[in-house]
Amino acid sequence: MATRMCLKRAKLFSNFPLNSVARTFCIAAAEVEKHSQDTGQGKKKKEKDVDKVLAYEQYRENVQNTREIFRAEHEKKQAKERRRVEELNRGSFSPVEQHKKAVEDIRKYNENKEIDRKSKLEERRKRMAIQLEKQKAENDAKQRERNRELVLKVIEESKSFVTMENLEEKIQEVLKTETNYNFALTADRRKIMSREPPTNLGTQGPGPAAYQGAGLKFTTRTKQDSWKMRPEVEDEINEADTNEVVTNKADISESSGSDSESSDDDVEKNSKR
Repeated sequence: MATRMCLKRAKLFSNFPLNSVARTFCIAAAEVEKHSQDTGQGKKKKEKDVDKVLAYEQYRENVQNTREIFRAEHEKKQAKERRRVEELNRGSFSPVEQHKKAVEDIRKYNENKEIDRKSKLEERRKRMAIQLEKQKAENDAKQRERNRELVLKVIEESKSFVTMENLEEKIQEVLKTETNYNFALTADRRKIMSREPPTNLGTQGPGPAAYQGAGLKFTTRTKQDSWKMRPEVEDEINEADTNEVVTNKADISESSGSDSESSDDDVEKNSKR
């Protein structure tokens, strides 16, 4: 009996795939048929075993379905990755092409920057040229104004120039209005005028107009009067000068006396001869 059941199960299983619902139903039907032939207490036990077998088969089927789903998703992901790699290696997305594209982008960026830099330099150059032209125009205007003022000044000064027409008139004017040059200059260009006129008034000395700038009045003075007007220091200097003059006169007189004596001796010698 058991042998027939095993053969019957093997025959039923051979008609269906290994993992299928039909196979599970066949197993359940065989178990039910077997259970129907059993009697007594073993019947309940066999029913429990059938439930366990059905639950296990259901579990295996669910696990298998889950594995199939995971396998399909994994294969799909791998296929997508392979296609991406193939596209990168096959077309314009290869590493070499990417490097070329990056180099080209950098070159274009540098060209744009160079164009911007040149445009800024050109704009700055134009602005500087305009500023220089404006500055030059202002300088030219200032120079023209200075030249005009200089010409007007020369024209104004030319009215007092000495020409052949007014030569005699200028000579007479100079002769009438003498200029006092009898002064000394300090470091700060201040004039120190003469305090008194010189004692010798002759053709070589200055005229009366030379003392008008110092506030002096021209009067005829003697040498003695001029000495009285000088300070004490000048008196001492003059005394020393007079002493020298006296000594010089004495020396001259002595030398003249000695000369006279020598001349008398010569006369006596000649007379004796």
